[in-house]
Amino acid sequence: MKTVQCGNYYKNLMRLEELLESSQIAKYNL
Repeated sequence: MKTVQCGNYYKNLMRLEELLESSQIAKYNL
């Protein structure tokens, strides 16, 4: 169970990073 939770946590982290990067790119485009 723990490994599955860690995998989901890592996926969420990657998604967060992608969101942050895209929001930063959007700021630069403004």
